[in-house]
Amino acid sequence: RPLLKNTAQLSAFIRRLPRDQLPNVTKLYHLKPYKVGVTFAGASVIGDYSIKNLVDAFLQTCAALVVPHENTGAITVENVAKAFYEFTKNIYENAYKDFPDNLKPSSEVLLSGYSTDSLLPEVFRLRFAERCECTPEIKQGSFNIAYSGQYDVIERVVDGVDLQSYISLNDRLTKILSLYKTQLEAYVRDTHNLAVALPDADQKDDQMSLFGVRFGGVKGLKANTTALSEQAAINFVEFLVDTMIKAQQFSGSIPTVGGDIHIAIITKAGGFCWISKEEYLFKGHTVQKHQNNH
Repeated sequence: RPLLKNTAQLSAFIRRLPRDQLPNVTKLYHLKPYKVGVTFAGASVIGDYSIKNLVDAFLQTCAALVVPHENTGAITVENVAKAFYEFTKNIYENAYKDFPDNLKPSSEVLLSGYSTDSLLPEVFRLRFAERCECTPEIKQGSFNIAYSGQYDVIERVVDGVDLQSYISLNDRLTKILSLYKTQLEAYVRDTHNLAVALPDADQKDDQMSLFGVRFGGVKGLKANTTALSEQAAINFVEFLVDTMIKAQQFSGSIPTVGGDIHIAIITKAGGFCWISKEEYLFKGHTVQKHQNNH
């Protein structure tokens, strides 16, 4: 007389927990000599490479990997993104070729910076998981906040709702509308002796969507990112990341966001510049990580 009738019942006991947690892992790097930076989320190693090893290995060969534009000779953010993507993808696929797709560790990279022939920044998102891809996240001329890693609290602060809550609420609305449709059909059948098949609600229609343009129930920060000064942007990033860290400190789960906050700024004129103090620490003695600020 087994208590569990099928394996699906085991899902009630499953809890996701982080593993291989490493303290003090820097996940923000400058792809010298380009005005491009990368920030990592997810796995802190890819095969036998740590994140720092991976970046260093790429920089040793990037001159041969990053192909300038065939007509102008310009180095574009897209060139660098594709080169870094192919370099990392090759290492990733060789390291985990014998792993089942659902057991492959995942890593995500945001790559941002300036092309040599443009005054406008760009952001690319690189994913290394069951399905690898390199896609533009924020194109030239657009300005927004790009998230990576674990950012549900940040989403709720900025947008008023995080992605998982958005999906759950829409799923709940779908079930409610379906149930109400069934009840209406039963009411018409029982009271008027009519068999009526009502159409399903079209949630692509703004009037039937929970988060339509006229829905005012979700209030986020609505920050005007296009108008932020450089200093305001630095302060804003620190506020968002620190909010995520503090939220996890008081949650019931094991924190996966924490440690020192690393911040850099990339400008067309100055390139990649560290804002946070990057140093090694041992018993009160500190050594600067980078010989200069760029």
